[in-house]
Amino acid sequence: MNVLSRTFLSRKIRTPRDLESQNIHLKSEKIEDFPAGYPRFCALISSTNSLQLYRRFSILRSRDLLLKQDRLSILEKRLQDLDLREEKPSYLGSCRRDLNNERQAVLSDISKALFDYDQTLLRNSRIADLKHAGPRQVVTLRNWIEGNACVSRSETDFLQHDGDLIALSSPKDETLACLEEWVEDRLISLFTRSYKNQCQALSDDPMVYIPHGILAIILARALLGTFVVILIMVPVLICNFLLSVLLRLVVVSLATTAFIAFLSGGTHAKTIEILAAAAAYAAILTVYVTQS
Repeated sequence: MNVLSRTFLSRKIRTPRDLESQNIHLKSEKIEDFPAGYPRFCALISSTNSLQLYRRFSILRSRDLLLKQDRLSILEKRLQDLDLREEKPSYLGSCRRDLNNERQAVLSDISKALFDYDQTLLRNSRIADLKHAGPRQVVTLRNWIEGNACVSRSETDFLQHDGDLIALSSPKDETLACLEEWVEDRLISLFTRSYKNQCQALSDDPMVYIPHGILAIILARALLGTFVVILIMVPVLICNFLLSVLLRLVVVSLATTAFIAFLSGGTHAKTIEILAAAAAYAAILTVYVTQS
């Protein structure tokens, strides 16, 4: 027992910092490290959630659902006909006494068909809620395939169905995501070489930019925060220099209109959320104007 205790105590306990320092020396796999073809294509798609694009197959899903619906309609009609032709009313008054085997078979088929129909309906409802693929991501995959002809063209034709493409992952804040994309475009165009060095963690391809840092996120949040501050403070500063209450109310009205326009066009806020935010915004400005 003492030997085991000494052996256990003599071992060096690895802290998270030790493990982290060990992982620094591990070489991360890049997209080009995978064999050309599907391995490399899958490595690209899985490198970031925004490139997880697939077809919805809306037409096929609609047809499948319509066929299942029609099958249920046929079974429904058969059941109605059986009930109308029933010679023994007691069979219709008690399911326990119903000895009509044909009706029992139809009811069994209806139960199975309904289960299949419900499963398909709910599954299609979940698929329908997935966001459409963004044009930026679609163009990114098309450009990569054009520059890396390693996958059969017929097997990448799914990217030509723009209206049928969906993204498995959608950003929680689409306004901020769009702003991040805009910032990335500016960084690429203005600082191509230096920004590319920050994007080389996953790919050595000079035409592939896969952001691996938080620079674009920080800049996007800073821009959004600055815009919000301007939207709130500028009307206050303007009203501070105006002596006429009427002019101040005009400024408040214009600022509230701009605020509502931003919420309506720049975000996906619900109607009740827009109304509540606009009412609070206008109330705060009005109180400030009337009391100053």
